[in-house]
Amino acid sequence: MSATNTASARDSEIAICGAGVAGLTLAARLAQMGRKPILFKARSETATTSEGVFLTLAPNGMNGLRSIGCYQAVRASGIDTTGIEIRNAKGKRLAFAAQSDHEAAFGAASITIRRGRLAEILLARARTAGVDLRFHAQVTDVAAWPDGVRLQLNDGTSHDFGILVAADGLASSARDVVFPEYPKPHFTGLIGTGGITDAPDPDTGSVMRMTFGNNAFLGYLKAKGQPIYWFNSYAARAGENGKIADPRGYAKEILALHEDDPSPNAEILEHVDRLERSYPVYDMPKLPCWHNGRVVLIGDAAHAVGPHAGQGASMAIEDALVLAASLDAEQSHEVAFRRFEKLRRERIDQAVKLSEARGRLAQSSDPRPCFAFPDPAWHQDGTETLPLPGRFDTARATLALQDDTRPQAGRLRGGGDARLSWPRDPRLGRVCRLLLPPGADCACEHPLRADRRRALQRRQSQPRRARGSSQPMGRRGLWFDRGAGRLSAGLYRPQGFWVLDGDGVRWLGVVLFAAGGALRLWPVFVLGHRFSGLVAIQPGHRLVTSGVYGVIRHPSYLGLLINSLGWALAFRSVVGVVLTALLVPPLTARIGAEERLLRMQFGAEYNAYRRRTSRLIPGLY
Repeated sequence: MSATNTASARDSEIAICGAGVAGLTLAARLAQMGRKPILFKARSETATTSEGVFLTLAPNGMNGLRSIGCYQAVRASGIDTTGIEIRNAKGKRLAFAAQSDHEAAFGAASITIRRGRLAEILLARARTAGVDLRFHAQVTDVAAWPDGVRLQLNDGTSHDFGILVAADGLASSARDVVFPEYPKPHFTGLIGTGGITDAPDPDTGSVMRMTFGNNAFLGYLKAKGQPIYWFNSYAARAGENGKIADPRGYAKEILALHEDDPSPNAEILEHVDRLERSYPVYDMPKLPCWHNGRVVLIGDAAHAVGPHAGQGASMAIEDALVLAASLDAEQSHEVAFRRFEKLRRERIDQAVKLSEARGRLAQSSDPRPCFAFPDPAWHQDGTETLPLPGRFDTARATLALQDDTRPQAGRLRGGGDARLSWPRDPRLGRVCRLLLPPGADCACEHPLRADRRRALQRRQSQPRRARGSSQPMGRRGLWFDRGAGRLSAGLYRPQGFWVLDGDGVRWLGVVLFAAGGALRLWPVFVLGHRFSGLVAIQPGHRLVTSGVYGVIRHPSYLGLLINSLGWALAFRSVVGVVLTALLVPPLTARIGAEERLLRMQFGAEYNAYRRRTSRLIPGLY
């Protein structure tokens, strides 16, 4: 067996740490592709399906789940989220973001689902696909070398793999071992909690209603025949770390934060007897690289997308699908990891920035200044509506894996079908079809368009020619100096008679251009705020006769002429020299107008100044 084939076989042995959304999605997808990943989870399966309260999957996340066969199960187990309503502490509507058209526009609806139920669906799908799931298996150490990775577990056993994917969340133990120099997550100062509560309050029509109260933020959703899904966020008090010693007392504290909120916030919380958990919000500093050797980070282990963007789970799903497609398309793990990170960085950065902005918003009593990210996909109504930031589900496109050296093709519109094995180019294998942010270009090119692309490249590589001319347009041009109000020199190396030969001419032009520019700008610093492009006397105007003004009266105009002449000579352009000469008459007229005005203003003082100085050229003019 060749060295390449041996490495490829080794890369097919994949271990995944973590049974969250990213880890389970990746395991299921890799199993679909014919690989046999092994997934390790430190906690029990029961604990895995009881973590958290609920989450909302945006259309991009739902379309990702479609690719592993979980879309229908998640859709049936969740609630269609038809909109988001923003209210202030007095109950006045600030904005409304309609989401009822998401399925028609993006191929999938936004779904709110119990986190535990989502875990159950993903676990069932992973088992069906043949994934080896190992619970109570905590990774305590990772030893990586060029040929593989060895995992040490808490039971004392060790296991060797070709690749390790760390999908074990924000507090990733695998990341801490492999990347000990990386910064740790830091507390943002926000704490959240929430629950699913039976209460008689009327349903919201599956609209998530959010209130920015005087003390805390609260959102809730209720559909017909369903309990109330609610969550809140508040600024932590000094010394508060999110640990709950008294669940009943903590429930009363949360109620007190919302007693002044508009109805029915307090009424909902009155039905909450106890709260067992809170969720301090942590932020992960931007990591310089997501992979090292044979280990790669995905999901919250690589980037913590805070809860305020509504994209944490969806970004984890996208991470898993893009990594699976990268591993399937590339022969080596190094190239696959680089491809994965290259495809994900910008999109993740956008989600993180959005979450940070909304996190600051959650601590503010006035949310309106933060809603300054216009997005046409968000519909507004009410008396004080404001545009809301998009949720990265406002466009569809096809994202293909391609060689870095291949040219980018035009954008392709995607449909509702989110299958990840859409063969476009035989060299690429399976292709990852995802939702991209607005304006994102597609890197996919249909093979049938290759001839058209090559013809276009040939046309673009040929210099354009001016009408009626045999000279390429790229060698001619115009330069416009708005500050001087002049049109100067067609200077990009013309041919024949209009060229000044010799490199000495060119270097002389460079020197003159620099010297003229300095002389042109010098008066700006000397005159300061009194410098003006208008011929006018300003309040408090005084006559400056020191420095360069002690030799010539109009240094800025001399600098303009020298600068223009230098530019023309640098390109050895006779046309540029002629145009520079044509600047002299209008400049002379302007100088005359300025001096007449100054004589009227300063009289004998200015006449004496004129007698001892020159206009432009010392001793000559």
